[in-house]
Amino acid sequence: MADAIAGFNETPARGPYTLALGNSALYLSLPHASGTSGAAAAIVAKIRAMVSDGTAASYLPPSYRNDPAMIAGYKSQLLATAHLLANPEAPSLETPWATGPGAWAFLLHPLSRGTVRLNLTDPLSQPALDYRAGTNPLDFDQHLAHVRFLRKIITTPTMRRLGAVETAPGSSVQSDAQLIEFVKDSIILSFQHPYGFSSSH
Repeated sequence: MADAIAGFNETPARGPYTLALGNSALYLSLPHASGTSGAAAAIVAKIRAMVSDGTAASYLPPSYRNDPAMIAGYKSQLLATAHLLANPEAPSLETPWATGPGAWAFLLHPLSRGTVRLNLTDPLSQPALDYRAGTNPLDFDQHLAHVRFLRKIITTPTMRRLGAVETAPGSSVQSDAQLIEFVKDSIILSFQHPYGFSSSH
């Protein structure tokens, strides 16, 4: 491992860390993932409902739940995200295609929020990170729609002809509860993507 890291840091770089794990990726919108099931519309409605009924603040980090500015900002982000997730042209899922175990699927617009703070005893050290992935349960609603779609891809005639088979979670895992446990155990909940909107959205 030490040699692989050293090689990656050389110019030009060398070694196994210079090889991509996935050389292609699928970007999928929530409306396309959910198809005719109505899951996309239901998720968008739930996001808007948590803004209007005031429950959105309960999913913020505890220190922000009584801060009117933080709550207002989060509500604005949720409404913008709901608009984005309803758009069939805006991807909500990224999944690099690669062989091997695990599910390489993650949300492009997670609803959960964490914190990054200075370490007050040593401000020059690494910051204190509370990632809080999956603390907003609607992130799992999105994942369910995505996992169900990805399973369908494997069953298409083209994928069958190419020899694709589902290795995880396996045919015994079917219920929403089982799939959520699979997501929690194996999927990268957001891949630590930066979150934000440009003025064009």
